[in-house]
Amino acid sequence: MVYSPLNLAMLQFCAGNEPQANLERIAMLCRHLSQPVDLIVLPECAFIRGTREAMRAQAQIMTPDNPVLRFFGTTARRFRAWLLAGSMIEKTKDGHFYNTALLFSPSGNLHVRYRKTHLFRVNLGSGKLVDERHLYEAGNQLVMTEIRGWQTGLAMCYDLRFPEVFRAFRRAGAHLFLVISNFTQGNSPEHWEMLNRVRALENQCFLVNVNQVGGGVGESFPSCGESMVVGPWGEVICRAPYSAEGLWYATLDPRQLQRTRERIAPLTHIPYPPPRLVRVPPDVKNR
Repeated sequence: MVYSPLNLAMLQFCAGNEPQANLERIAMLCRHLSQPVDLIVLPECAFIRGTREAMRAQAQIMTPDNPVLRFFGTTARRFRAWLLAGSMIEKTKDGHFYNTALLFSPSGNLHVRYRKTHLFRVNLGSGKLVDERHLYEAGNQLVMTEIRGWQTGLAMCYDLRFPEVFRAFRRAGAHLFLVISNFTQGNSPEHWEMLNRVRALENQCFLVNVNQVGGGVGESFPSCGESMVVGPWGEVICRAPYSAEGLWYATLDPRQLQRTRERIAPLTHIPYPPPRLVRVPPDVKNR
């Protein structure tokens, strides 16, 4: 069990089609941090959010001298905080593309990368499809790391709809899920709170999910904001507004985690071997 509280800031903003403007916006918001924090979290597509062509054109090769990585590393070092720098389109040397989340340590080093594993696909009707597979490939690894003693699983947006991801983290000892999103107003915003709370509740973990807000240039659907922190009992601890940019703060208390898991421990109540599924045939006579 962890013993130190974790102070964090959620940076909710509206990224657009111009990477330099997005970086300047991030720098400006970070300068307004009103208290020391251990962790700063940015949303998915923080570097660029827009048309497929623009995002592909700004794909980054992850080399040590990459100026974008240097910017985020300098930001982490300046505030002496862990920085989950949202995500950007990564281009590998052999020409593959991924939606990649970047976690920097307080020393400014790129600590870990997570390539989004579940790619969003939806049929909006009238022949309109949204399919992230046209932009990048799926990663093939889930990623956990430790942040100030907190065992932490990293996830991105559509991953939230797959409970297997978060159960795998929990079974591996997770205390905290860090999720970054570009969850849109056209993507069932009523699901947003429900999914965040259920993933935290069913695994008895803290969950932080930082979302884009509003519509960036070239973005078909504006994002629904409401970045939130959820406790292990499923309660919303902190929630950003639906339509505002800014910084929102929360402190994660490890004693709350311990109390919740002592109160009820459903993961220890799962029977092994699991119950056998029995399929009963229909009663043909009484159909």
